[in-house]
Amino acid sequence: MGTVRFLRRSLIVAAMAAAVLVAASVSGAAKVSPILLSGASDQGKNCSDNQGSGQTWTQLKVDPPNAGTYTDGTLTVTVSYESDNVFDWTSNIGVDAVIVKGGAAGSYLYRYDPPSEATSDTGLTSPPPNGISHINFCYDAPSQGSLTVVKHVDNTWGGTATWSRARPRAGTRRVRRVTTARARARSRCTRARRSRARSRTRSTVISS
Repeated sequence: MGTVRFLRRSLIVAAMAAAVLVAASVSGAAKVSPILLSGASDQGKNCSDNQGSGQTWTQLKVDPPNAGTYTDGTLTVTVSYESDNVFDWTSNIGVDAVIVKGGAAGSYLYRYDPPSEATSDTGLTSPPPNGISHINFCYDAPSQGSLTVVKHVDNTWGGTATWSRARPRAGTRRVRRVTTARARARSRCTRARRSRARSRTRSTVISS
């Protein structure tokens, strides 16, 4: 019984080693050497399972893995086949990794970043003897950018500056006028002087 178990384990190890060797020869044109993700299940074979430290990968899944162009609105990839189980790909933005899911023999992880993202590659395949089940393209979503508004108050007359921002409509930015407590005080003083001047004028007319 022990001999049978040993032989089974030896055959499994030999099959996995052969899969790696065959992949190295078949996908020799690929930019990176594939990493074997063993097992038939999808567990551990998604982009989020294989992202590196400091990376946040988004996944574009091509299933079924037919030749053609696929997009999720951000990443667009075009897949073309050299043979039944060997394909090339191109993309519009950088791709961090490609996971080629096979069958019981597992999947191949082609990791490009690190050192750097790729926008194309050739000669990718799945672990033999199984065909390709689906393809996961992993990428970092581009940052959305930011808008910084710097407010400068020319507070020549002193006082405390106050300001407010109106809620912007879609695609617009509206900022209310910046005012100061000192400016409001000056306005009140001006109105008071005008009032006193009018009072003196009325007094002069009455005296006359």
